[in-house]
Amino acid sequence: MGRASFLVLTILTLFGLFVLAEQTFSQPYRECAGINQEAGDKTSPEENPRAIGIRVVQNMRCTSAFIEAHEPQITALGTLLIAAFTLTLWWSTRGLWEETKKAGDLANREFIATHRPLLKIRWARTAPGNTNTQVAFGVVNAGTSKAFVLSSSVNAQYWPSGSRLPDPHGEDGRYERNNVVNRDSFDIGATDRYSVPIHGEVGGQILFFGWIVYRDARRNPRTTYFAMFYNPGMRRFEPVGDPDYNAED
Repeated sequence: MGRASFLVLTILTLFGLFVLAEQTFSQPYRECAGINQEAGDKTSPEENPRAIGIRVVQNMRCTSAFIEAHEPQITALGTLLIAAFTLTLWWSTRGLWEETKKAGDLANREFIATHRPLLKIRWARTAPGNTNTQVAFGVVNAGTSKAFVLSSSVNAQYWPSGSRLPDPHGEDGRYERNNVVNRDSFDIGATDRYSVPIHGEVGGQILFFGWIVYRDARRNPRTTYFAMFYNPGMRRFEPVGDPDYNAED
């Protein structure tokens, strides 16, 4: 049953109870109705076309007598009716709010699925001259909506060959925020270039790693993780084999 139907049914039920109480249990109403009945026997519709109107007026007077005799009870009933209406209105409003929230959540999920920013690392190279003192790189929004940058950690250092890679979620300090990617936002397809120094003792491989935290237009947080080793033969950086270090949330 719909909420509007429930409200109508509630009002009709209360009105029916009112009429039932009036005509069945009220002594003033029955006395008035008895007097009207005696008068009505002498005035039939066939004898007087105005008889129907007269009876309507008489019934209204009886109802008035009933109301005067039972004013406290009727006031209480009216209060209950207002309370029932208020409760039904609250119920309907709550249901409307829930439906609106569901529709908003659905729209948000659809937006996330079809319109999301995606920041990626591109063109990572050592600095011109191949001095191996800096890593130059670019950031591009390869997604389908604008990206708003919140923070970043971009690092480069010499890494002993065969050593375990730093944990991007760990506490060893190598992924601390440094906000190298300091642009506020990236429109769709927008790019920007940056560079970071290479730290550590020369030797082993050059590891370029970090993360970028950003959000979409609906404030849903996103994170891009990356980790790359320098390939001297190709003179470029290539992603490490473990997919956990090159991912987008």
